[in-house]
Amino acid sequence: KGTGMNQKALAILEKIKKELEIVEPAKTDSRFNRVNTLIEALSADLKELEHQRHEMVRDREILLDEMGRIAKIGGWELDCTAMKQKWTDETYAIHDRKKGEYDPDSKEELSRFEPGSRERIAEAFEAAITQGIPYDIEVEMTTIMGNRKWVRAVCSPVLKDGKVTKLTGTLQDITESRRSVDQLAKLAERLNLAGSLVR
Repeated sequence: KGTGMNQKALAILEKIKKELEIVEPAKTDSRFNRVNTLIEALSADLKELEHQRHEMVRDREILLDEMGRIAKIGGWELDCTAMKQKWTDETYAIHDRKKGEYDPDSKEELSRFEPGSRERIAEAFEAAITQGIPYDIEVEMTTIMGNRKWVRAVCSPVLKDGKVTKLTGTLQDITESRRSVDQLAKLAERLNLAGSLVR
């Protein structure tokens, strides 16, 4: 939005400048020179603001990518009309895919989930697209590299005029926390067994 406004403003300034050149061709005229100087200063300011905006967007994206990498959380978006997905860098990493070498494909990735998990996420995904129902589930997958992972998949449908136009979501690698929970459960089971033997 900011880019469009700045481009329109620059176009208006250029138009004013050209009109002034037609009306007042004599470059030595003091009024023309003052207006011309003002237009050039405003143009320079707008260009600098646009440059700063680009830097802020880039810095924000770098920060979000770094936060995602540390927390092992990736983001994704699906255009429901074109059925085209966009992934953040961390989503590619979780799937063991390389950005630029793979175009995200919903059917391909759904097939990577383990039996039981596959049915759950497929049903949730279908309900999100067709009925606008959000989901937040933990499922197990095997990546293209053969790595087994537990992930938390979250999806929020975006509706326009009652129709789902887009899905946005996150994918978090929770493998380590799931392993810790499993180890604690096994330990508790052993302690219970040991306790029953002592009695």
